[in-house]
Amino acid sequence: MKFIVFDIETAGIRDKALELAEPFRNFEPLPPFDPKAVKVGNLKNPDKITEKIREAEEEYPQRVKEHEEAYEKARLEYQAKVVSKAALNALCGRVVAIGIKTESEETILSGEEADILKKFWEFYGTHGDNFVGWNIAGFDVPFLVRRSWMRGVQFPTSIYNGRFLSVDFIDLMEKFACGEYGYKLSLDNAAKFFGVPGKYEGEVTGENFAQHFEGGDPVMRKCAEEYLLCDLRATWAVAEKMLNVPATVEITDFC
Repeated sequence: MKFIVFDIETAGIRDKALELAEPFRNFEPLPPFDPKAVKVGNLKNPDKITEKIREAEEEYPQRVKEHEEAYEKARLEYQAKVVSKAALNALCGRVVAIGIKTESEETILSGEEADILKKFWEFYGTHGDNFVGWNIAGFDVPFLVRRSWMRGVQFPTSIYNGRFLSVDFIDLMEKFACGEYGYKLSLDNAAKFFGVPGKYEGEVTGENFAQHFEGGDPVMRKCAEEYLLCDLRATWAVAEKMLNVPATVEITDFC
């Protein structure tokens, strides 16, 4: 079977992610220092009690500062967590690059998001069927469609037949699931299963791809490109294992 492999890389839009997220809890300041709240234990001596209260009052500003710092740390950690997941959601993420691999060439579409989307749909429209990817039904295609809506980019209405993805697309992860509901498997583990090269081993990851791809450092840009190409090659190798299998075997072949 002839096929074309594609894979998308995305990045979170920080402000949009924070706008859509549940607001972090409101800051609750410590109340003013209250001498009556100081625990004096079994002390009976008035002077010692007074001294303990005085020490507690002197330490209270530090407690207030630590309380404020703890809140700010928790707030920033929450924001970082929200932003780290933004790239997985088309409502607060964007397409950074799309890799395409055919039998004869490997291409990376990049630039402004609207241009990337336009080029991809044009490529899809002129190259027929059997567009293959890993988890494309659960991520790549819905992400591309939603971002195309957002950017006003036209795409073929035949991509979906009701709620089902067009037969033009083959989701290898869905195919590997063999009908098992909710089945999940990483591309890297699928590659290991088939004994073919897997994910890129280097500094670039899916989480920091955009940072290196768009960061201006030509060396890291090249590493980011290699990361995407490795995903394409791994998907291609897995596709060859799953799609180019012998025809149905007759029962007599076992006799």
